[in-house]
Amino acid sequence: MAKQKAKFKLELDKNGVKGCQKVGEISLDWTPIEVFVREASGGQFEGANPPNPKGRMEIGLGDDRNGVFGTLMHECFEFMAIRLRVLYSVPIGSIHSDPTRRLFVMDHGLYTECMEAACFGAHAIWPAIADAWAQRNSRAGETP
Repeated sequence: MAKQKAKFKLELDKNGVKGCQKVGEISLDWTPIEVFVREASGGQFEGANPPNPKGRMEIGLGDDRNGVFGTLMHECFEFMAIRLRVLYSVPIGSIHSDPTRRLFVMDHGLYTECMEAACFGAHAIWPAIADAWAQRNSRAGETP
């Protein structure tokens, strides 16, 4: 008997706004990461911090399929770069932390390590995200 795909349905949060749906988990550098999808574009992640031993990654489904995959790769790579401590904030001494101004400095060996781990994680979760994207766009009348 074939395994049925999970139905994609975003739950409403307490304010009646569409929230996130968990699509699975990946492991990046031995850190378990819960992966969620959401209606909006873009993505974000939170690292694992006590008391929660798992990180959380959100991937928006609001872009085309290639854009969603790009967001997934971006978040996985960024997680690994921070994990390997190659993140430097710019400008130094700024009183706010703007994530768009992050600077990553690494040699080719660390780049390879970040990329391999990011690809491994993205490859593991992509089928679930792609299914959610296709279901979302089928409901909207778009061609997946």
